[in-house]
Amino acid sequence: MAQIDDMIANAARLAAFAQQRNVQLTPAQLTALLGATANAAALQMPGAAQEEFFAAYNATIHAVGLPNYAGFARCELVRPLLAEADVLLAFAAANGRKVDASVRNPIVATGVAVNTGVLTVDDEQQLRQAYEGLTVALAPVTVQTLAASETVLPGWSRAIFDFRSWSFGRFLNVAVFLVVLVVTCVTLSYYAEGTFGLSRYQDLSKTLADADKDLTAKASAKAGAALALAAAEKRPTEAAALAAAQKAAAEADAALNLARAAQKQAADEQEAIPARLSVWAARPCGQSATWIQQYFLCSEAQKAPLAAGSKATAADKLDAARAVAARLSGVYLLLMMGWLGAHAYILRSMSKAISERSFAPNAGFGHIVCVGMGALAGIASSWLLKPGDVGGAQWANLPVWALAFVAGYSTELVFAFMDRILGAFLDKKP
Repeated sequence: MAQIDDMIANAARLAAFAQQRNVQLTPAQLTALLGATANAAALQMPGAAQEEFFAAYNATIHAVGLPNYAGFARCELVRPLLAEADVLLAFAAANGRKVDASVRNPIVATGVAVNTGVLTVDDEQQLRQAYEGLTVALAPVTVQTLAASETVLPGWSRAIFDFRSWSFGRFLNVAVFLVVLVVTCVTLSYYAEGTFGLSRYQDLSKTLADADKDLTAKASAKAGAALALAAAEKRPTEAAALAAAQKAAAEADAALNLARAAQKQAADEQEAIPARLSVWAARPCGQSATWIQQYFLCSEAQKAPLAAGSKATAADKLDAARAVAARLSGVYLLLMMGWLGAHAYILRSMSKAISERSFAPNAGFGHIVCVGMGALAGIASSWLLKPGDVGGAQWANLPVWALAFVAGYSTELVFAFMDRILGAFLDKKP
């Protein structure tokens, strides 16, 4: 089948070559050769049309002469290679890439020889040698990377937005990146809401402990002021001392009342937090939750009802919230941030490769592997690394999933550390 395709593709040029050689062809032969491309479907099937085409093709070969046809066949053999060389030369000229004359001139000379149908074995050898030098000069750019970098979206996309100037690979990766980014932002928002409540509860616990101490001190101060006032009242002749004692007692009483109000406000706020955290932790298990939330974020302990007559205590509600926050921080956010970091690296690499016209074809499998490795590196980073170990003191307070993003963007960060651990074991001598 491939041989028939080659014959059909070369038929019109063979007829033109015969006319250049002043070979007279019959009208039927000319019609069969010149109409081969239009009748390609019919010529693929055995029948009268195919037999007529074969007869015209073979008759033309014999009329031209086998030596001349060998030169013609050589021209057709190198024509695709010459077309690729022209594409690379055009790219070099348009992008300021220097190509030596010793490489460029044989390609141009071979093009002239191919167009005239006079191509020798030496010409072909010089072309192949020049093509090799051209690919070395322009590496890593090749005809394949140029084609992959210029692949555009189908025409239907223009009906929505004018995306035809985008490469399909870039569009697909940007779309996936945006989906992962939105999901990650939603998860971070949900996580921040719960962790803020837990953190606020801890802060209020410290505030209440300090308030108790302050309240005790102010109560003691009020008692002391009351004793001083009682002593001053026994000496009514000392008006100034009595006024000072009364003022001190009033100030001590006001300070105590303020401390009690602050303590009550903090206690009320702390008391309300477990209820809010309970609602937050139970959100993935609610009726409005998606099946993804219920499957991944709702544990069996949360789904299980309380025993008859029992009521969830504040400690129970806090524990449930801590469990959800731990799952998010220790698993899902690490996975998603590693995935997000890997996608960011892919988009950066793709943009650079496409701008340099060096985007490799069939790179999709490599991108899938990169995303998978990034997600794995994001999770493994929490096992092996701490932010302070990587970035020093200025990174010490960063959350672990921030390091997971860096690990996903550069998986070598985690794997280099793993190699160091492995090397430490292997270097130990028995």
